[in-house]
Amino acid sequence: MKKVVKTLVALAAIPFAALAGCSTQETVYFCLGSIAKYSNKAATATAAASVQVDVTVAAVLFDKDGKILDVNIDVMQVKSKAIDAATTQLTSAVNSGTDVKSKWELRDDYGMTSAPKGNWYVQADKFENWSVGKTAVEVAAGGDTLTADVTITTADYSAAITEAFATKIEAKGKVADLKVGVGMYSAQAAKQSNVTLGGAIFDKDGKIVASKFDVYQAPYVITANGEAFDLTVDEAATKKQVDSVNKVIKSKHELLNDYGMASTATYGEWYVQANRIADLAEGKSVVELFANKGEDGVFTNKADVQISMKVSDYQKVY
Repeated sequence: MKKVVKTLVALAAIPFAALAGCSTQETVYFCLGSIAKYSNKAATATAAASVQVDVTVAAVLFDKDGKILDVNIDVMQVKSKAIDAATTQLTSAVNSGTDVKSKWELRDDYGMTSAPKGNWYVQADKFENWSVGKTAVEVAAGGDTLTADVTITTADYSAAITEAFATKIEAKGKVADLKVGVGMYSAQAAKQSNVTLGGAIFDKDGKIVASKFDVYQAPYVITANGEAFDLTVDEAATKKQVDSVNKVIKSKHELLNDYGMASTATYGEWYVQANRIADLAEGKSVVELFANKGEDGVFTNKADVQISMKVSDYQKVY
């Protein structure tokens, strides 16, 4: 889980006039954009079929004109295989348990140390700084100008920024005091990978100004292949979170009512309760936000906040 909260170091790229009002409250916009792509890795003579899910996230702070003030991107590559007819196992590097290390966490261990433009995190930082001062449209249109500085493919990062702008929320703050954070956390079930991601802007006192989190769930099918077991993404029509045409996983926010929690949840569908948590977070520190979390992972004052779902994974990304 990435735990970096980045100060607005890239503000030097913005003309001085644009920062003249930094000492007073300003209207800013924040949101989280993400995309999850999967690939079914075919079986070989020495290995059974396996799955890789790449989850890209961008936490973005925009000014009132839609120019990017700061952006944090990260990627988690969740690689899984089957070890028997009912169990999957991660083959990605992990922090502990089933929390896969993101590319930022891997740093030089990601394995691009021989790349002429530097390892992934070096190039990702260049992309983030290049994006500052541009709109989401300009970032999407100008990726080719980056070729002198980076060799990594940036299309998914641009897509995540575009989504962030399309779903942005208004906030108020002193721009010079704001910090952008992004977090990712993964959990592995018997036949499913779960990736929770979140982004927030914090003020100088560590209070949350605005935030959003989301969850991807990749369902799997295990098939016997001789003495081995092949693993593939479950592309059955009933799996609404899987877009088999475009090979992407839909997030819980994308699914909305199709996630199917409303009929059993006391306080509404997942996205409804998730938005309540984000609203509850405003003006609080992370410690304050989850002060009422019980040992079962549910808010002890759930009737007051109208949130009945477990929040432990969301606490981790906050």
